[in-house]
Amino acid sequence: MAALKLAPAETSATVYQNELGEDMLGFWAPIVVQLDDPTETLWYVIAEENASLAFRRAREVVWFSFVALVLAGVLAVGGALFISRRIVMPIEVIQRLAMRIGKGDFGQRVTVHTHDEIEELARGFNQMAERLLEGKERNEQVSRMKSEFLAITAHQLRTPLSASKWVLRMILDGDVGPLKKPQKELLEKGYMVNERMITLVNDLLDVVRIEEGKFEYAFKKGAISGIIEDVAKETKAVADKKGIRLSFHKPAQELPQVALDAQKFRLAVSNIVDNAVRYTKEGGRVDIELTFHDDEILVLVKDTGIGIPKKWLDRVFTKFFRADNAVKMQTDGSGLGLFIAKNIIEKHGGRIWFESEEGKGTTVYFTVPVREKASRTNRIS
Repeated sequence: MAALKLAPAETSATVYQNELGEDMLGFWAPIVVQLDDPTETLWYVIAEENASLAFRRAREVVWFSFVALVLAGVLAVGGALFISRRIVMPIEVIQRLAMRIGKGDFGQRVTVHTHDEIEELARGFNQMAERLLEGKERNEQVSRMKSEFLAITAHQLRTPLSASKWVLRMILDGDVGPLKKPQKELLEKGYMVNERMITLVNDLLDVVRIEEGKFEYAFKKGAISGIIEDVAKETKAVADKKGIRLSFHKPAQELPQVALDAQKFRLAVSNIVDNAVRYTKEGGRVDIELTFHDDEILVLVKDTGIGIPKKWLDRVFTKFFRADNAVKMQTDGSGLGLFIAKNIIEKHGGRIWFESEEGKGTTVYFTVPVREKASRTNRIS
């Protein structure tokens, strides 16, 4: 009886051409045939199929996989675009409008109709913007009322103060008769108080004009060195009386002329130097220096005074600001000098800043450009 068994050799497959020249995919496996005698014969079992038919299904599988991959990519891109349009884009719109509101444009509103949480967010954003606009309008109204009150009050005070000054001056000059020493000293104190009140009234009127845009400038070419030196000389008498050394350091080279309003510029410099002397103790010093570089003149006013506490540094140039240590040292003062000085310097196209350390002193810097800036005209408000 014949017996069949698989030979130990491995099966194999290959593509070849048959006798008709057709591409065939063939598989073969060796088998051992044993007949009645003990002799074993090695045979091969071969199976073949036309190669194009055999590979067609494989190509179909590859093509189907490719189409499925493309469809998956299209769906992914479509989903991403949908999410972007539905979620990301409205949030970006809200972000852009929030930045514009942060710059003061409170009239911005968001229009989103997604019927979901994004629309609720946009509605809340619009409500916030509305409240901010209402608050801005209310603050502007309060500011206008305050400015009107200050203007009326200052104007009403100016006339009687000027009359009082005139009368006190006449008495001190002896126009109404001789004065005894105690009488003269008392009247001089009254005269100085009256002068401080007039200065305060003038500061208030200047602030009102600045806020209303009526603080007019008449720019002409001039030298700032002479103006600053004059201010230093005028303030030196007060500094000497307090035992403070006030020094004006003339620049080594002649400075170029700049476009300025001499009266307004003198006021700014006077406010800065007065502050330095006012808040420097006896035995201290105040130095004024000028340098020229990069098409601008840099002025610094350095004192060894009481300095400014860190918690108040960001309020130095605001209206009516006086640090607590300044109030303890000098009870009088309006807190308007540096606010006015900052506006004047900036109208001249310059910058103003400071460095200060409590107990060690303050240095105020400001610049004046030599070249006229395009935004400045011969007369601006």
